[in-house]
Amino acid sequence: MTGNPVDPSAARDPGQLAYETHWAGFTLGTGGVAPLWADLPPAARAGWVTAETMIRAAPPAGGALDPVVEAVRADLLRRSQAGIEKYGTMLTRTDIDLQGWVRHALEEVLDLANYLKRIEMELEGRSR
Repeated sequence: MTGNPVDPSAARDPGQLAYETHWAGFTLGTGGVAPLWADLPPAARAGWVTAETMIRAAPPAGGALDPVVEAVRADLLRRSQAGIEKYGTMLTRTDIDLQGWVRHALEEVLDLANYLKRIEMELEGRSR
């Protein structure tokens, strides 16, 4: 696929429309930004099926949707898909116990604190 428009009426596997729409305008496959649909592992395909299901269940266009919330929603879906593609698993995995999930979350929060402190320090430096 090289920047071709996505035809939503074409027959596809579940999740494939969301995947191809997400990457519309980009080259897929060898040398591209992402693999071809046919080359995705099953866990990654499952993530796109979930994304497509959520998109189809979204309120119709023209409804009173908060654009900030919609942007966060899109970010969450992209982040989820990136994790599925990178690690080949989803948050529904069962090989991590609750303490492990708490540890992962705490590490993420600590990273966030570091990022915010770095930004704050730069902003304070500018105001002097």
